[in-house]
Amino acid sequence: MSIWNRPPRLAPVALGLLTSLTLVACQNDDCDLATVQGRLDDANAGETVTVAGSCRLEGSLVVPAGVTLAGETGTELAVTEPTAIGVELGSGASVERLRIEAHGRAAVVARGDASFDAVEVDLRHGLGLYLVDGSVDVSDVTLTGPVTAANAADPTWVSVLAEPNAATGCTVATCECAPGTVVSETEICDERGDVVTWAPTIGIYTRGATLSLTDVSVAGIARYGVVADDSSIVWSRGEVRDVVGVGLLLRGGSSDLTEVSVSGIVSGLRGVPSYGLLTAGGHDQTTSALTVRDGERFGLVSLDGRGAHDDLDVSGNGDVGLWVSASDAFTVIGESAIASNGLAGVVVLDSTGVVLDGLAVTDTASVTRSVGTFGMRTIGDGIQLVGANEALLRDVAIAGNARVGLLADVVPELTFENVEVSASGSAFGALGGAASVASGEIVVDTALPWDTGIVRMGAAVTNDPTASGAFDALVEGRPDGADSVVGIVGPMY
Repeated sequence: MSIWNRPPRLAPVALGLLTSLTLVACQNDDCDLATVQGRLDDANAGETVTVAGSCRLEGSLVVPAGVTLAGETGTELAVTEPTAIGVELGSGASVERLRIEAHGRAAVVARGDASFDAVEVDLRHGLGLYLVDGSVDVSDVTLTGPVTAANAADPTWVSVLAEPNAATGCTVATCECAPGTVVSETEICDERGDVVTWAPTIGIYTRGATLSLTDVSVAGIARYGVVADDSSIVWSRGEVRDVVGVGLLLRGGSSDLTEVSVSGIVSGLRGVPSYGLLTAGGHDQTTSALTVRDGERFGLVSLDGRGAHDDLDVSGNGDVGLWVSASDAFTVIGESAIASNGLAGVVVLDSTGVVLDGLAVTDTASVTRSVGTFGMRTIGDGIQLVGANEALLRDVAIAGNARVGLLADVVPELTFENVEVSASGSAFGALGGAASVASGEIVVDTALPWDTGIVRMGAAVTNDPTASGAFDALVEGRPDGADSVVGIVGPMY
């Protein structure tokens, strides 16, 4: 049910008088920002200030520590100043049943404990939720920006800024505009004097916080849906979709995601690969029924961290579906599927404690990409195991992949139990050999006794013994563009 169709949560009434815990801030004929702020300033911790009815307030509000700001059906706060923060929360403050039209630098800033319930953010510019150094509950919250599946490939999103820069004057011979100025509702002048798109660049940013998210949706953001630095996140039900850039970037800390969907994450015309979900910096992740679908480039990428995934679905991504690098514990179990991705379904590099159990890897398309320092390569493999891996593949089904079902850099620590590899046409099933990091290849050796536990089916039975020479492989620990994506500096408000 939409939060706008719910019956309003009315304050308790006794003998026609409001209880001491609820203060009515305005009525339909008196929607005044100063009145609301005055009521908030006068409120004590534990009290609720309610904005009654279909009020549209214009400006910014500060909610003191421990106080709740609550709206009703139709209550809206419009943040119109380009550098303004919509709502600033003191420690332990809350926001309920409020729609925020955010044109400033951030819709909501919370530095400490906070809670949100039934909040809708129309994110025109800046950042949605900025949450640092506290325990934060976020329930039934949507943040929606202007990017859609239909316009994600527009030149509009090539260069974007979240807020006006300080005016510094032109540093080049000619300028389209005066740096730091707002050109229009959707355009802003950058530090070089160029007109760029004024847009929301991060949906949720958190640092050093403990987050509980339930039914949270982030969509339409021009750079990052969610960025988390050294935070602990438990997220039940929700989505991140239609982002030009990165769906989720999780650096350090931990996450536990249940029934979260990441979809439609695209590169657009920027020239930097998109990532559905990217973890780095020792991040420890657990998921159940996570889906990462229909991204223009990479799907789920784990760098230098740990993962435990149950019923994982990674499908329809243009590049590698699941990329695992330098992990010391990574498992995929349950009814998990890596399907219809490009380049490779699964890549595991230099990792230990890897278990793929019950996984199906199917229908990887052959794609030509620029791969690291090796130039253009055409690959379409189900699974690539490269480097010093210690991995167990058990009850894994591999089928319908364009080039090779399973391409392995053979090391003693690889174990296969009931792995079925099927191929058709000229595709190969399971090939093993030795990787050359210098050339970015695996040189296949059909004489190697490496494939105990693998059953070949279809064309793999006849094609595999004929394989010879070098096969292009993904031998570098980080996919293209990952360093620039991971290295962004988080905002400071």
